[in-house]
Amino acid sequence: MDIGIFQLLPRGDDRTAAAVIEESLWEIDFAERNGFESVWLAEHHLSGFGLVSAPSVFAAAIAARTTRMRIGYGVAVVPLHHPLRLAEEIAWLTHLSGGRVVVGVGPGFSEREFAGYGVPLEERHARFEEGLAIVRGVLTSGEIEPVPLAMPPFYRAVSSVVAARQSAREGTPILLGLKPLAALKEILAAFHDEGGNVADAYVLRRICIAPTNAEARALMPADSLDAGICGSPATARAQFEELSALGVRRIIGWFNFEEMPWDAVHRSMDLTAELAFAPAPGTP
Repeated sequence: MDIGIFQLLPRGDDRTAAAVIEESLWEIDFAERNGFESVWLAEHHLSGFGLVSAPSVFAAAIAARTTRMRIGYGVAVVPLHHPLRLAEEIAWLTHLSGGRVVVGVGPGFSEREFAGYGVPLEERHARFEEGLAIVRGVLTSGEIEPVPLAMPPFYRAVSSVVAARQSAREGTPILLGLKPLAALKEILAAFHDEGGNVADAYVLRRICIAPTNAEARALMPADSLDAGICGSPATARAQFEELSALGVRRIIGWFNFEEMPWDAVHRSMDLTAELAFAPAPGTP
């Protein structure tokens, strides 16, 4: 199973942006060294909820310090971008990363962020579909400089059965957010029934692993337990296997959430790497 990392960069009132960014870069460097498959950047604006207000800039920095991991927009909020400019930035990133870019896209949801950009929130879906068509068209037109090193894969963020069916019909793989297991199973089944490849989907999960179940659950918000990997290494392994039984092959791990203590973030990433990427016993 491939496991990536999710980068929201939340900043509480007592944190500096510099400290949050430094911790984020540590996560990325650790992930690159220890076998994680990808890093995903969550775009947000105008608050400490998430500091990645310029995802292409951050992606370029990641491309310069990594050689292996895929670098994903998780997601690019298309209605808040000029589509030509976004296409140009994506094209640049294909070159800077050696073709490791993955473009997750979505319509956005934050009234505050849309108001800050002067974009009516009620227009987000129409602007999203129009903008996405332009971005894809520009990248394949051969009329921008530089032309992309290769056309990057696009992923559509979905949160419902209807959206999953639409993505499957258009042949676009999906990104799934924090869904309880039953809802996740329903959405993935709908995607599969319309011809989508569940193995290509990325599923976001909060991950908190500790020596014991009690230690891990004390750190995980109660309302996140059914949308997370939480517990001892043995419990976490069983939860990964439960997702695998649904056909899931790609997980985006959200380790730094809800003011998680930094030592707990480090420990969870370390234990995840041991579970997912360490050689099996007896392997040379």
